[in-house]
Amino acid sequence: MRQLAVLTFIIITMVGVSIGMQAQMFPLLVKNEMGATYQDLGNLGTVKFLPVVIIPIFVGILLDRINNAYLLALGILLRAVPLLMISISNSVAEMLLWQLMIGFSDSFLWPPSQAIITTDAKSRKKYVARLMMFFVAGMMVGPLLGALILEVSDDNLRLPFQVAGAMMAASMILIYRMRHVHPQRKHSRLDLRSFVKILHFPAHLALVILSAASFGLLYTIHPAFLSDQGVDTTPILILFAIYSAARMLSMLAAPYLHDHAPATLTSCAVMITAAMAIFIFETSYAYFIAATVLLGIGISIIYPMCLEAILSRTYKHTHNKIIGAYSSVMGAGWLSGPLLGGYVAGAFGPVGPYWLFLVLGAAVSLASLSLHRRQNADQLSEREWDYLPD
Repeated sequence: MRQLAVLTFIIITMVGVSIGMQAQMFPLLVKNEMGATYQDLGNLGTVKFLPVVIIPIFVGILLDRINNAYLLALGILLRAVPLLMISISNSVAEMLLWQLMIGFSDSFLWPPSQAIITTDAKSRKKYVARLMMFFVAGMMVGPLLGALILEVSDDNLRLPFQVAGAMMAASMILIYRMRHVHPQRKHSRLDLRSFVKILHFPAHLALVILSAASFGLLYTIHPAFLSDQGVDTTPILILFAIYSAARMLSMLAAPYLHDHAPATLTSCAVMITAAMAIFIFETSYAYFIAATVLLGIGISIIYPMCLEAILSRTYKHTHNKIIGAYSSVMGAGWLSGPLLGGYVAGAFGPVGPYWLFLVLGAAVSLASLSLHRRQNADQLSEREWDYLPD
């Protein structure tokens, strides 16, 4: 198990470096070189995250029937190819196709990697946090490598996509070492009751959607917003490196915060809301750094803490399906970020999405505070959180 976990951590770190190297450059590439509007950016983000809403549900079924390493390899392949194609594409229409393929890759990357490291209940809490920690460590290094590539290539925005695609392809070598990972075949079938169970965690789902939607906004609309505020490409990349550094430190602290989950989760929602307020009312780079740190902490802790809370209160034989459903909820959040952000920015200007997320963040913060005031991390109300057995 330890060897599998280490290999998974290395692969996810490489995925993080690859994403960090080019993800925030994508809006700049299509906006500056192809004339894309904010609505176009929203559409591109919507297409990218749409598969993540649906496909993980079915991937959750496959986790019980197919070698999880093969599913992970498929996810890596589906990301390597479009990254290389983006580097030679010249129209928004072409970008829609490649973003859609990247969306399919996300659906096959996370559920199998989580399933591989969560088979041991004793180490699950630690490994889930470490998985995210290694991913965000890669996301921290990626923007710095991207900035270096731009420096030596005279601001060639396409070269980082080629390097990122090659890195994803290289990670396939490690998949070969994991080929003996076999699931415990349960002959799973599509049972909607297994997915409905996740709806018994309303406060956690609201927090997850807020976190994921903010993440979706951050990587689709936000770079263009910063560019319109006069921030150059290299400082934008540095901001995303700072964001990932804040996420990594949060992952280190996450395992020690589970005993204070209600207060921690409410604080995360407040931090996301505060970051949106800063982007609305302040324009200096120093304030942008502060807001980025708040987003990094707020977004990051919600993901592993809510997943652990749900898994710890569901039956083990449903965990793979729960992971698939949880990934779909994340996908719904990722989808809503660019979908709402793109159209709101087109209608009300670049600052419009931040006003919207300020209101949503405040609402989730108040709802979370109201509910969690009468709960704690270990004893939750059966009426609101538990469910009847199968």
